[in-house]
Amino acid sequence: MVERTSRNPWKRRDNSFGKHVRWSISTKRSTLSIADGWDRKERVVRIGVDCRYLKGPRVGVDNYRYFLTLGMLAEGRGHQIVLFTDKAGLPPELEKSGAEVVRINLPLIIWETIGLPVSAPPRRIDLFHFHRHHIPFIRPFRTVTTVHDIAYYRFPTMYRQRRRHMLKHCIAHAVKVADRIIVHSDAVRDDLVHFLKVPRERIVRIYCGFDPQFLWGDSNLEDSRQFLNRLGIHGSFILSVATLQPRKNLRRLLEAYAGMEETLRDRCRLLLIGGNEGELDALKEACRTLGIQRHVDMPGFLPSEELRGLYRQASCFVFPSLHEGFGFPLLEAMASGCPACASRISSLPEVGGDAVLYFNPYSVEDIRRSVQTLLTDEGQSKRLREKGLRRARLFSWKQATRTTLELFEEVCRNGRAL
Repeated sequence: MVERTSRNPWKRRDNSFGKHVRWSISTKRSTLSIADGWDRKERVVRIGVDCRYLKGPRVGVDNYRYFLTLGMLAEGRGHQIVLFTDKAGLPPELEKSGAEVVRINLPLIIWETIGLPVSAPPRRIDLFHFHRHHIPFIRPFRTVTTVHDIAYYRFPTMYRQRRRHMLKHCIAHAVKVADRIIVHSDAVRDDLVHFLKVPRERIVRIYCGFDPQFLWGDSNLEDSRQFLNRLGIHGSFILSVATLQPRKNLRRLLEAYAGMEETLRDRCRLLLIGGNEGELDALKEACRTLGIQRHVDMPGFLPSEELRGLYRQASCFVFPSLHEGFGFPLLEAMASGCPACASRISSLPEVGGDAVLYFNPYSVEDIRRSVQTLLTDEGQSKRLREKGLRRARLFSWKQATRTTLELFEEVCRNGRAL
């Protein structure tokens, strides 16, 4: 252990803080970190946030980063939020927020391994919040990482070998060196304990919120009607929102839909919304094989502004995923007043509570039965719609932001947990 005190090149310039802090380099773990001794009464915390990839279309993980960053800038708790990005820049809302912005115009790997560790000390960053598990070996700040899911441990064959090995390498390093770990569900916490042997005490579950524009109302319905008209959908439809990849289990959903009576399919088409992640051609071929191609539409990714109206007009929402770290589409459907059915697996029962009709995602018949129930049982649909609206209001970005900032304060004050 090599101690850096008076000659420490990373030493803070403000003496009131410096007397409470010592910086140390551990050659065994190749890390640079702050020792214990932070006191919130002495100075504010400067929190660094990775804001790359937020400009442009956002889904899932990127929505979490976007709304949490907006929430921290609004909530603050007296701390300073520093936004780190690359040459792509930031969304207008963050550019105009007045927050300090650090642009590191370097390629991906160099940005994370060299650019960030070099750029953070001059900005006096106390803690950095990581989202993608690429935590550098040299860290002149405390670290908190958010793990959204580790589906590649449960479903290794659904990932290409090279990508799977890279993800496992990064997550193993991240959970080893992070001072604390945020997850969005007990299901992900259990996976980290089971697969990576992470002490449960180092993991903090913080539920996400949802975009307020999904709250039940009648706005933007005209735009969604025009979109449906372009697709040739003039009546009822079943909605599913998910990226087109094997883990989302859309092939079984197509088989379940094909098993419904043709008169019901004629009355209610199936609309799959989501960007293509390699399975679009296979799903189109499945539609042709099952003879349902004229009943199924796959228009691709839609932004929230267009999607919200579809949730409100859909007869029901179905989410057959085999694994989710949280399940944003399910929460959005409930907030929009759309009766929903979903897999009884991983995090989804945590999100849906008693406001969702659950099925076994491996059973085509169970999926078919649940969807058909929502289409034919008006009383059940009405009850789930009302329960869903109440359930959705339990999740908010305001609460998620407050809990996250409290965790950051605790980490700066007490350091690593176990």
